[in-house]
Amino acid sequence: MLTIANSAYYRRSAEKTTTITQAILQVGYTSLRDIAIAAEFADMAQKRLPTTVNLRRLLAKAFVAAQQASVLGQAIQLPDAEALFTSTLLESLGEFAMATAMPAVVQQIDALASRGLSYDEAHLQITGMTPHTITCLVATAYQLPEDLFLAPPDWDRVAQWTPKDRRHAVVHVANACANNLFASETPHIVKDFTELMGQMTTGLALSPDSVKKLLAQAFDQAMELGVSVDLDRACFSLRETSPQEN
Repeated sequence: MLTIANSAYYRRSAEKTTTITQAILQVGYTSLRDIAIAAEFADMAQKRLPTTVNLRRLLAKAFVAAQQASVLGQAIQLPDAEALFTSTLLESLGEFAMATAMPAVVQQIDALASRGLSYDEAHLQITGMTPHTITCLVATAYQLPEDLFLAPPDWDRVAQWTPKDRRHAVVHVANACANNLFASETPHIVKDFTELMGQMTTGLALSPDSVKKLLAQAFDQAMELGVSVDLDRACFSLRETSPQEN
């Protein structure tokens, strides 16, 4: 806790934080909750490391998505925007389950996505289910609260969206952005990101410049969070690495 409070991201003055009370005040209760949840994910990743899928990199991607959702939700003043971190992080449960139990399937999805399909399209083609459906199956198996898992919104009815719909949109567009950011380099990456930017500017009523700044801020926050739970910064590299490298 003291290490986190004295990190470059959370430190507010030149004086070193020396007590747990000071650390809590410095970091904040919301961040403490995020760190606790992140630590559970990190522990799962560290204990179950397959040789074919880099779980630490999946964890880094999940952190980035969760932080993106949090900052986007705050930017558009959604109620309980902080809770978006939890919902977005939990949305990666399905991917973690598949990576540990069926790594070959994950590799097939990644290979198909590298040929031009979006991650969701590749996932649907290989498994016959969306990533969200897989996550819900895992959540049901572990008897997790249903209200933590937000279904994708109807992007054809943006004009009729309620704040609840926007919450759902933030979770799923943040995950899509993280998938795009961590994907292997292909000619389709820029096109896909442009489409995601269009969804965020239209669905969340944010300017492109604002979105870019928020995403950059979220990436930095996610990296600091990762470091706080012993996740190497190399896991956040935008270059694909092998499991043995991390």
